[in-house]
Amino acid sequence: MGRWSLLLLGVLYSLPLLASEWGLEPLMRALAATPSGAIPFREERHSPFLAAPLVSRGQLIREADGRLGKRLSEPEPVTFWIDSESVQVERPGEPPQQLTATDGAGVAALIAGFRATLAGDRATLERHYELQLAGGQEGWRLTLVPRDGDARQLIDRLTVEGRGGWITSFTLEEASGEVSRMELGGP
Repeated sequence: MGRWSLLLLGVLYSLPLLASEWGLEPLMRALAATPSGAIPFREERHSPFLAAPLVSRGQLIREADGRLGKRLSEPEPVTFWIDSESVQVERPGEPPQQLTATDGAGVAALIAGFRATLAGDRATLERHYELQLAGGQEGWRLTLVPRDGDARQLIDRLTVEGRGGWITSFTLEEASGEVSRMELGGP
């Protein structure tokens, strides 16, 4: 057997090993290792109730303590702070508003979907969602479908796309037919 044949045989035998190295655990480790900071985003919200998509821009903020922020600069300034149990909405000149996980399973699942994905927290994700991972390290799609019937009344699915430990987009499909897609700036 020639050296090219041996090389090809070695590559063919290693393919299953290489394929098995990528999956939920390596993805969760890569996401958990992503540093805190701020990243720009552009979001489009499509609704059967809107004549045209609503476009917003701003920054997604991941703090070292696990808190997640979504700071809009367009169409109007508003900041959402998400921690493990609540979402706080801050608008200039208005008192903050707060939604808590106890307001319903949909709110709890939504909080968990964003925070646990960014933190690489598989246990929390699996508590709230059925997970399906497609693709490989260079381009993956993680689909989250709510387990709880109450959550499914609000959320149809949350799809997260990325490469390696970087998330490039979140797509939230609501039970009402509304769809929001957030595109994140990359490394």
